[in-house]
Amino acid sequence: MAGKRHQRLNSVLQLAEVKENTAAADYVKSRDDWDFNRTKLDELRAFRAEYQNPTANEPFTPERFQSTRQFLSQLSQAIDQQEQQVEQVMTRMQLDEALWNDHRVKRMSIEKLIEKRTSEAEKLESKREQSELDEMSRLSPRP
Repeated sequence: MAGKRHQRLNSVLQLAEVKENTAAADYVKSRDDWDFNRTKLDELRAFRAEYQNPTANEPFTPERFQSTRQFLSQLSQAIDQQEQQVEQVMTRMQLDEALWNDHRVKRMSIEKLIEKRTSEAEKLESKREQSELDEMSRLSPRP
């Protein structure tokens, strides 16, 4: 009876480990996506800062001013979109991390339950063996 219970708990533990590992992989992927998108945002911001400070070598004509202003406007829009993307990916990453932590806690709880049940079974077995030894010594003839 105890053996079947132990097998079932081990099966539940294996399933919990699979869920935890899957959740961990999802979290790592979303963290990598966040890192990628954050780097892209930083690059866009650096590019805008560089473009906002034109070199003095080229003459500043009205056409150049207009084209620079239009380009900076488009670049600012791209930065705004990238900021939204970073926020969305960060939210996903936080959800994935929370899910991974939940699965990790569940797995650890199952491991503790298995340890507790194993310890209880060992204590019961020890008591049973001691009881048998006591009974044998009581029944054996004394010289």
